[in-house]
Amino acid sequence: MLALLYLMCYNAKGVPHSLQKGVIAIARLAEIRKAQGMTQERLAEVTGVHRVTIARIETGEVSPKAETLKRLADALGVYVDDLMTQKAG
Repeated sequence: MLALLYLMCYNAKGVPHSLQKGVIAIARLAEIRKAQGMTQERLAEVTGVHRVTIARIETGEVSPKAETLKRLADALGVYVDDLMTQKAG
């Protein structure tokens, strides 16, 4: 019973479902970055956001602040909304 309760409250990585709204942005960030052939290291250099922070955002360990999302979106040449919406299809 406790295991079922845990699964209802947390995702597979142990992130509380209450933070799940950030997950869509996280998935798109990695997708867009990789599509542009950019490494986490290069994105960190361009944005001033530490590489470990970018990795933690992409894996869902942390939810990015609005300012951080803006810096990441600007560096990737996309709108913040592009990071926050799932790809159609």
